Amino acid sequence: MTVPVSPWDDAWRQFLSSRSALWPSVQPPMAVPENLVQPVLPGWNLGTVINLTEHNSAAPQTELAILQKQSYGRQLGQIADALQVLLTEREAAGKESQPALERFSRMKEEIDDIKNSALADRIERLRDDLATLRADDRKKYGKLRARLLDGLAE
Repeated sequence: MTVPVSPWDDAWRQFLSSRSALWPSVQPPMAVPENLVQPVLPGWNLGTVINLTEHNSAAPQTELAILQKQSYGRQLGQIADALQVLLTEREAAGKESQPALERFSRMKEEIDDIKNSALADRIERLRDDLATLRADDRKKYGKLRARLLDGLAE
């Protein structure tokens, strides 16, 4: 005996069995499974995935708490900024240049260029958003414009 998967299963079976003389080889259609799991992009991660376990961290809970306040990027950025200050002071003192330090300084310049480019893109998006807001809601636009001008005056 076949157990119906959906309420329509019985109806299809009755309909098709009443016409079996006309269509003897017709099988009832498969019903849609109740639990269908099909990954859309297997192996892909959308967004940042950080896997902290006792295998890759001595204190995963502590590291997670730190990451909630200070991302890896922010931590590395501040370390890079501090190191660049030391390298600039070292150069000003006339110390000999080291290839590893030169490579670091070039990498830091590239990172800064990327950050500045991204900043310019964000400012352009902000201009576009402000134009849309001005067209859609003049009152909100006026308030936001005043706040922005006040912030720029400081």
